[in-house]
Amino acid sequence: MEDDQEIKLIIFISVWAIVSAYYTVDENIDLAEITGNQIVLKKYAACLLDRGPCSKSMLTYKRHLKDAVDTDCAECSPSQKHYVHEFLKAMLQKFPGDLEQIKNKYDPTGVHVLKIIAEIEKY
Repeated sequence: MEDDQEIKLIIFISVWAIVSAYYTVDENIDLAEITGNQIVLKKYAACLLDRGPCSKSMLTYKRHLKDAVDTDCAECSPSQKHYVHEFLKAMLQKFPGDLEQIKNKYDPTGVHVLKIIAEIEKY
């Protein structure tokens, strides 16, 4: 009986940690600094594509990207959806080849991309 309670507690703490991490992705980043600066934008792309180092904030987003894609960004907050929309828009304008590679890496079948775009365009 005591083992069952310990297992339930461990599972609860694990789920809580994952959910907390997902919802606490830094929403106070300077979006204009990322999307308006080609060097910074290219660093984000390099991080996401495993071609360059990742800052702490880049790693946070990278860790959650696959889950966000797989769930069509259903758990993303409105501000996170806005950030994704602005990031994708900037990537499409400045680095469309890298954006295509990111899409192929995180959504190789293309199943989720259209749903995500439809959802984030509201923001």
